[in-house]
Amino acid sequence: VDLADAMKLEDAFNLPVQLRQLLIDPQIGQPAVIRGREMYVVTGRTQNLPRVDAYFEKENGMLARLVYFIDSTVGPYPTQIEYRDYRDVDGRKVPYSWVISQVRNREFTWAMQQVRAAAAEDATFARPAGGAR
Repeated sequence: VDLADAMKLEDAFNLPVQLRQLLIDPQIGQPAVIRGREMYVVTGRTQNLPRVDAYFEKENGMLARLVYFIDSTVGPYPTQIEYRDYRDVDGRKVPYSWVISQVRNREFTWAMQQVRAAAAEDATFARPAGGAR
C-alpha cells in the first residue's frame, strides 16, 4: 500500500494546499453536524486512497475533521483527524491541536504551545550534490 497520500493528509500545517492538490473528483456531500456545529462535507479520492471526506465548518470554513480510507485485505481501513483550537499565525489560521484516531483504539494527540512562521530559502531543501538518496 502506498501511504504517501496519507502522510500528506496528516500534515496539519500544509493540509489546505495538500488537500487541494491531492483530491481527485471532489464532490459536495450531504451536510453533517459535528460537536453541535453544521459542516459542509467534501468527498473525493486521491491517486492512492479510495476515499477522503473533509468536513468544513459552515460558520467559518475551517477544516474540523478529515477521514481517509486505506484499502486493506479486510476492507476499507479509516483514519480520522479532528482539528481544534485554530489560531492566527502571521495571517494564516493554524490548528494548535489535532487528534488522529484509527480503529483498534489507536489515538494520537498533537498539541502545540507555540507556532511561528519563518521564511526558508529553497536551497535549504535542496539535495546535497553527490548525496545519497
